[in-house]
Amino acid sequence: MEEEQENMQLERTILTLKTLSDTRWASRKQATEAVIQSLPAILKALNRIQQHHNSTPKAASEADGLLSKLSTFEFIFMLVFWNDLLKRTYILSNYLQKESLDVNTAVDLLDSTVAQIRELRTEEAFDSMENTARNMAKESDAATKFVEQRVRKRKRHFDEDAEDDQIEDSRRRFKADIYFYILDVFVGQFESRFSDFKKMAKLFAVLCPKRFEHPDAEEKMLELARFYSEDMPKPEDAVEEFRSFRALYSELKMDLTTDAVLPFLIANDMDRAYPHLTILHKIYKTLPISSASAERSFSRLRLIKTYLRSCMDEAKLSNLTLLCVERDIHIDKDKVVGRFATMKERRMKI
Repeated sequence: MEEEQENMQLERTILTLKTLSDTRWASRKQATEAVIQSLPAILKALNRIQQHHNSTPKAASEADGLLSKLSTFEFIFMLVFWNDLLKRTYILSNYLQKESLDVNTAVDLLDSTVAQIRELRTEEAFDSMENTARNMAKESDAATKFVEQRVRKRKRHFDEDAEDDQIEDSRRRFKADIYFYILDVFVGQFESRFSDFKKMAKLFAVLCPKRFEHPDAEEKMLELARFYSEDMPKPEDAVEEFRSFRALYSELKMDLTTDAVLPFLIANDMDRAYPHLTILHKIYKTLPISSASAERSFSRLRLIKTYLRSCMDEAKLSNLTLLCVERDIHIDKDKVVGRFATMKERRMKI
């Protein structure tokens, strides 16, 4: 009976484990969660492969190596740590992959994610993860403490402080050399990668109707217009249009988002009255926040051009890719068929 329950548990594990994708960051969260949920069954499966009499020496050796690594407390702690870290970045990752994004919302989500990651860099957060990892280790019959490693002694020079010595306690050494180090690198990568994007978002923040009444709104508008001086020779005219549109917005008591301003101007035929504002909002709408759209195009191209279509010419490949990428655009099939039917006859003459 016990063996049947173990077999059922192993079968469920095979169904829940996820493969890791090189292009989708969200897949790492799903893969980590699957391993956490199935860790006891995974360790039992490796143990059975190692001890089974039909296992080849290579399979038994690989299972033994995996079992020795997965049973360590360091691995279980890092599993809990990465699961918590990936959960905090999951919402931001999904939002940055959307086709239509709001710059200000993306910046707010980015700042919120960085703040949540910084919250992990505390003694309390480390202790909480350690307790969670220890409970998981007990359920899986794995190690519940960090492995003590021999610290090599070296001679201290006269100009070195005591703080320069290596930490002998394995827990403190893991916390300082791995846990805090990963968090610092994570936050540093976020700040360096999105620094230019945050500068552009700060520059375009004046276009948000909720910030029209800010004390230095006109100065921010002049700064934005001067930044794109090649598209508008007179940046001062943009400030005048901003004053006029701000008064109109306040008088009509409208409630628009930044993305809704440009459609409002075009729908009411006001883009000619406010040409500079229209140009700035068009630039804002075309700002590339992430490379997700371009990556989707390349992914579609990989699906279209397979080894069965290796002889496809460039024009046909470009047309098929355009149809696949822009598949959300409605196409009247009857109209297309009718137009094709009116073209010259293509039948072979006998």
